[in-house]
Amino acid sequence: MRTALASTDYPTLHRAIHTLKSSSANVGVLIVTRLCETFEVHARAGSLDNADTYLAQIEAEFKAAELALQQELRRKFLAFRQKSA
Repeated sequence: MRTALASTDYPTLHRAIHTLKSSSANVGVLIVTRLCETFEVHARAGSLDNADTYLAQIEAEFKAAELALQQELRRKFLAFRQKSA
């Protein structure tokens, strides 16, 4: 998204936002979904004054979700290993 924004490739930016919106909804990361929805509306309207703010928020929430998922996977793996032992 940052590359598309920096190179003013707005169709690619819109596609990336839309894809992340759908993907985050599929895995239940609804805060990223909502941020992408808002960013997508603004991008479609050509209002990109706050694009860096949206990207920073999306990146922060994505990283938080990624960390939570990694922790949950580790917890499940350890529980599985204990049962198997």
